Amino acid sequence: MSQSFKEGRLTFSFPDSWSVCRPGETFYYSARFQLFCGGCKETEFATYAADTGKLWLIEVKDYAVHPRIKPMPLPEEVAQKVRDTLALLAAA
Repeated sequence: MSQSFKEGRLTFSFPDSWSVCRPGETFYYSARFQLFCGGCKETEFATYAADTGKLWLIEVKDYAVHPRIKPMPLPEEVAQKVRDTLALLAAA
């Protein structure tokens, strides 16, 4: 068995042994953290693999339908989302 989550047109499956969180869908993020310091971003998934002790922060970008138009370089955008998600986990 596995846990499945949709993000846009994509479906992601994770082992049942993993803890999966969608930070943007949590009450704490939407009610408190999102507006901190002028606005925070988040990765699509924060997953913890208990069997390996690893935390995976997963950011999803699918430009197959709509091309990227943001002026910020993609690596910088992803880095900010990872930074903000780590801050969210620490604060929560």
